[in-house]
Amino acid sequence: MEIRDDLELDRPLAWAPKVNPEKIRRLYMAYASEGITDEEQINDVGYALHARCHSIWCVTDRRCPECTTALDTVKIDKYSCLACSNCGWVIRKRRFVSSYKRKRLVGGSAYPAFKEFLRAFESAKNPQAKMIAIDGLVHAFHGDYQGERARLRRTACISVLEGSDEELKKMLEDLAYGDNVDSRMRETRIEWRRKKTEARKANADYG
Repeated sequence: MEIRDDLELDRPLAWAPKVNPEKIRRLYMAYASEGITDEEQINDVGYALHARCHSIWCVTDRRCPECTTALDTVKIDKYSCLACSNCGWVIRKRRFVSSYKRKRLVGGSAYPAFKEFLRAFESAKNPQAKMIAIDGLVHAFHGDYQGERARLRRTACISVLEGSDEELKKMLEDLAYGDNVDSRMRETRIEWRRKKTEARKANADYG
């Protein structure tokens, strides 16, 4: 294995930040009122979610941040390191672990939802498909917030989105299909559901 010699073994390692949930709220409101007209807004939200989920994938599966190859444990001098056999990326194992501690970057029980979003968004051929991928992730977060299932759903949210459990719970309930919303959001939701159905059909016809 060839290891790059231009990298400090003990250097800092940064991951994608959490996403501002207000971006998601604005996207849903715009989409329900106008349909898919602003691909830039969809991309802004989608790629931010993708970057965060991609970081979670790299941490959980110990993938190279530069080329996504699985990292190997190697010994360099006296240090235990993680190295990429494909591109030579390398870092001290201790530094890699410390880079994600207390940052909610380990997939946990919600990991399949994060990976499914990555797959769906990366394979999206048009704005409709991107919006469906985003919606799939948002609704994977939403649950009934009762018992063990609720705890796991909230954990999934705060791994990807900024905010407290309660703040995110309220936002997700606004975007989902409950009744505890004002009239504007209720009307928006009805229109969103209609347009989402149309988007799924358009994407199926496209592919």
